[in-house]
Amino acid sequence: MASPAAQMDAAIFAFLKGLQPADASLNDITSSVGGTAEKVRGRVKELTAAEAQPVKAVEGAGEHVRYAFDPSVDWEPAAIPF
Repeated sequence: MASPAAQMDAAIFAFLKGLQPADASLNDITSSVGGTAEKVRGRVKELTAAEAQPVKAVEGAGEHVRYAFDPSVDWEPAAIPF
């Protein structure tokens, strides 16, 4: 069984991947992913800062940063239990 952090990552990836090519706000992601708002928001920001993760910040999309799935990142989907 995957750890709670891995389950949250998988839920974030799946949500953003399902929106492609659109992006989402932190509130959108928090509403769709299980966990506390603080933990989900923190994890999205951590994933965005890590180069090897398929979550990217979309700047200039309005007043707040939005987030999107980046299919160009070389990551291992088989290791994530979707």
